[in-house]
This record gives sequence, C-alpha cells and structure tokens, in this order.
Amino acid sequence: MNLPITTKNLSIREFFADDAESMWALENDPEFKRYLGGITGKSVEEYKAVIRKGQFRMTSIYAVMENVSRQFIGYCHLGPCVEEDEGAFEFWCMIAPNHHRKGFGTEVIVGLISNGFDVLEAVSLYAKTKNPIAKKINQRIGMEVVREIGDEEVFVMTRDKYLETKDYLALLK
Repeated sequence: MNLPITTKNLSIREFFADDAESMWALENDPEFKRYLGGITGKSVEEYKAVIRKGQFRMTSIYAVMENVSRQFIGYCHLGPCVEEDEGAFEFWCMIAPNHHRKGFGTEVIVGLISNGFDVLEAVSLYAKTKNPIAKKINQRIGMEVVREIGDEEVFVMTRDKYLETKDYLALLK
C-alpha cells in the first residue's frame, strides 16, 4: 500500500507513538466500540508498545488523520482477505463519533478502494459490517451484498465494477 493516502480532508498513514493516547481514547469510547465488541481495556502504554513493535503495520491497520487540524480521528484496515479468492482484499474504517456526518467515512473508504485496485492490483475488495451507516456508504459507492453472516453483511466490489465507477468515486475522494 502506498502511504500516505491523501483525500480532500484526510490522510491515511502508519501509526506513530504520539497516536497512542488518541487510540486509547477511541478504544475506551463505548459509542466508538459499539459495533466492535466493546472496550478492550488496554492501557496507553500497551498501545505505545503495539505501535513501537509495528503490530498495526503487520496487520495492515492505519491511522486516519484530519488534514487541517492534523488530529487523529480514527483508523482503518486494507489487507489480504484470506476468506476469499486469491487477489481479494478486505477493508474497514472506524471514525471517532465526534467526526461523524462529515463525509470522512466515505473519503476513507474511497481512498482505500482506489489504493486497493490501483496500487495493490486487487481482483476484488470486501467489506463486512453490521454498522448501518457503513452499509449505506458501501451501497452508495457501488458495492453489492454477497452474503449475510448473522447481523453482518458482506459487501464486494470487483475490479470491473471499480473501473465502471472510478470517475464517480474520484468525486467522493
């Protein structure tokens, strides 16, 4: 993945040690963790250790920063999807609740999709979510539901669909 990925309002980059406190604050916010299984209970020091060891990078998890304020506002993932065919990647993003309704989730998703197809040469991209807002974003950008797993829906975008919608997606980025 080519980092940083820059959109109109955001940058997606690797984690820095300075991000540990912001990461801890998000991970301990019940609203933020509502669709992620709850609060983790890790300390700021534990997040610093994870960042220092490069564990986020190894699991393809990246920081999302707001460009103007340079504030850490969430994190995202783009990496191989082991549950699907070769050439498949998966993505997700989490934006802090106080930054919702600004279009940031859409910007991150479009940035990840563009990078997945244009840089990583993905055959397909998958997103699995039970978050109703994420579901709406995925549908709006042209992803299709391929299956349901409990209350989660699995969305896919193929390379052909990406090429059909690439100009539209560029407007959202």
